Amino acid sequence: MTDEQRLLQVLDQPDDQIDLGRAALWLARCEYPGLDVDKELARLEALADAARLPVSMHKAGIDRVKALRRFLAETCGFRGNEQDYYDPKNSCLNHVLDRRTGIPITLSVLYMEVGRRLGASLAGVGLPGHFLLKYAASCHDAVFIDPFHGGRFVDSSGCRDLVSRMYEGRLSFDPSFLEAVDKRYIVLRMLNNLRSIYVRGQQFSKALSVIQMILAITPASSGDLKQRGLIHYRLGHYKQAREDLEACLFLNPQSEDAEAIQQTIGELKRLTALLN
Repeated sequence: MTDEQRLLQVLDQPDDQIDLGRAALWLARCEYPGLDVDKELARLEALADAARLPVSMHKAGIDRVKALRRFLAETCGFRGNEQDYYDPKNSCLNHVLDRRTGIPITLSVLYMEVGRRLGASLAGVGLPGHFLLKYAASCHDAVFIDPFHGGRFVDSSGCRDLVSRMYEGRLSFDPSFLEAVDKRYIVLRMLNNLRSIYVRGQQFSKALSVIQMILAITPASSGDLKQRGLIHYRLGHYKQAREDLEACLFLNPQSEDAEAIQQTIGELKRLTALLN
């Protein structure tokens, strides 16, 4: 079974039954091909066991979440990697466990998975350009946690200010930004982050591994099919490139760049003919 098939197997169930830690570790194999997922999950369990006493001293609710934050941010020192933010290892949960540093979404997965084991359930919130956690005692009473910045607590106004600063006022804040996202969204966002880093660094073989996982989850994504086709082209996989680009046009024949894609397909036909 391929890594993308194993990831899809983890995600192919109701959201509340998805093992997000296991999914995050399967996608980490794009950077760490020989990673032992079960061994890393045991490390996650051990971390939760270490947090059990300080967290269980508090009743279920916000006090338990605060104890979890203190343990992970202050006792263990989990924090954001501001010095080397775009290191692909920051997107890998095993690396976060090793170095206790990462990017917002991977740190959030760590908090969620440790919290889930201790009765301190947290949800992910996918702000544009940043990822937070959300604890809601009721639909009218929510607090937000920023694991990247020491697990600080933020209210909805603080979230609005964060988006405003990041986009310098160019993006209008939408209250829907504060809604909890499902685990498939989290996995896809992690994969998209990793894909962007690999493409930017021209690590096309690794980018291809990531896009294989993305397309296992969203097989009808014409944009991802297009990018996989172009990466296949870069890597000299002309037959696969042509198949992906033709599938992209079939799904989205009115694409703005349909003519350019058709020209690339024509070039691939010529290249394939030369090789036969």
